[in-house]
Amino acid sequence: MKFQIQKKTIVEAIDKMYEVATKSIKTDFKLAYRIKIEVIGKDAVVSATNGYLFATCTVPCESVEEAGSVILDVEKAREIFRTLGGRKADDHKIELNFTSKTDQSLNLKDVDSTGRKTAKMQTLSQDHNFTIKMKKGASYVLPAKDVASSLFAMPKYRDPSQYDPMYAMICVHFLTDETRYICGDGMRFAVQRRLNRAALDVQDKDNGDKWVLPADQALIIANILSFEDATDVTLTFSDKKNCFITADNIVMHLKGIPELDYIEYDVHAFRFNEAKAIIDVSREELLDALSALRAVRDKEVEKEGDFHKCEFHANEDGMLVFKVTQGKYQCEHECPMAFHKGSFDKFDSVYSWLFLSEPATCSNHEFVRYFTIDPDGIILAEPFNAVPTNDKGEFELDERVSIDCPARMPDDDKYAPTLSFFFAAATEEEDA
Repeated sequence: MKFQIQKKTIVEAIDKMYEVATKSIKTDFKLAYRIKIEVIGKDAVVSATNGYLFATCTVPCESVEEAGSVILDVEKAREIFRTLGGRKADDHKIELNFTSKTDQSLNLKDVDSTGRKTAKMQTLSQDHNFTIKMKKGASYVLPAKDVASSLFAMPKYRDPSQYDPMYAMICVHFLTDETRYICGDGMRFAVQRRLNRAALDVQDKDNGDKWVLPADQALIIANILSFEDATDVTLTFSDKKNCFITADNIVMHLKGIPELDYIEYDVHAFRFNEAKAIIDVSREELLDALSALRAVRDKEVEKEGDFHKCEFHANEDGMLVFKVTQGKYQCEHECPMAFHKGSFDKFDSVYSWLFLSEPATCSNHEFVRYFTIDPDGIILAEPFNAVPTNDKGEFELDERVSIDCPARMPDDDKYAPTLSFFFAAATEEEDA
């Protein structure tokens, strides 16, 4: 095998395959941490797998003298290719020369360098030979950057320690006009919504199509899609176990997806109009309260399987009160809030500190709104910016609820994602 290729081109291809070869590797998979570089026609195909995700990146060669292939340790290859020729050699041509009849080494040379700049690396003998055979199925075309940012944002809400594999998944819910990404741990779920820039062709026109992706593999896919050259991405689910991802010069096949039906998240996620009272609190005030609550965490208690719980009290006096009243460390913190009264004139419950924190730390919006429904059941929360009031102190109302409260200010970019949460109260019955 002997060919020349631009340094930047081959380095970016190796960077993408590095994500696949080194992360979220299947148990006992022995062919990780390696890439294959193969010359086919006028192109070089760089491929890698972690046992679940199989990926190829096809890039053009500058010239080809002899076809062939090599298997390389991806960590050493990434380091050597990046440094060959120096920091200003991105546009230089790199020659790769491998002759199996000699010492099984790959010889590299910066062809455009003014001085001699070469490297040599040992190749590996065991191949992870695979071919990605695209299959037909339910297909969805979306902007790669949108998909990447959503897949980056959601895995933090999973709980891979749970026995149920559902809570290590991201559910992607494709609808004609929007795409939703849902992730949760059984007691708390986050729901991100994005308007589609073009209408999607979904199989179920009324209810949309739901598919799941393992959150750890979704992060790898997101990393690859976030490279600058990605434009649109096509996600094709041939069945519940297989997803094909294509974007520009990248082809990926995710195998072994757990065959499960995700929870009916939408039963809870949009219960805004069931709110008995609505609480709006400044995010900055809330962050101060949460810092105080965090300071009294008892790590020993948490090690025993319990979690850090906080009392949550609100009424018409204009103060939201957080309390930790049990254990070695205790605190009370009040912060101003707006209490929009419905059928509740007060609301008292107990929640996980983590669940209260996430709506405040997930964005830089000015407020967090709590939709109180049942002190022993589900509460909804979302970060938002409120519409401004006019000269008469009037404001546009939130049409999702029957309680008079300010509407959410739309983002300047109508395609920007929105995020909301629903989570359960930490009642004594839950703890039992």
